[in-house]
Amino acid sequence: MEELLNQILHEVKEIKQGQVRLETRMDKLEQNQEQLVLRMDKLESRMDKLESRMDKLESRMDKLESRMDKLEHNQEQLAVNNPPLNDLTVCLKWGLASVRV
Repeated sequence: MEELLNQILHEVKEIKQGQVRLETRMDKLEQNQEQLVLRMDKLESRMDKLESRMDKLESRMDKLESRMDKLEHNQEQLAVNNPPLNDLTVCLKWGLASVRV
């Protein structure tokens, strides 16, 4: 009888130790989960910042493209309004003394 009681007490002790180990593991898992949530929040914040930067860069690119289009248009207008001059015409226009033909 005493041996049976000792065996039961031993099993109860093992069960309690197993419960303590399980609770410890659960606590660690909860801590890990909390750390993961914090990391995910940081990553989301970084992603938001990167998206904002990308939006700004896209806006800058659009402005640069618009400026390039205007420059090309201005160059075309200059070419139409001011046809290229030959060397003799340039010399005569600016009154240069030495002209070689």
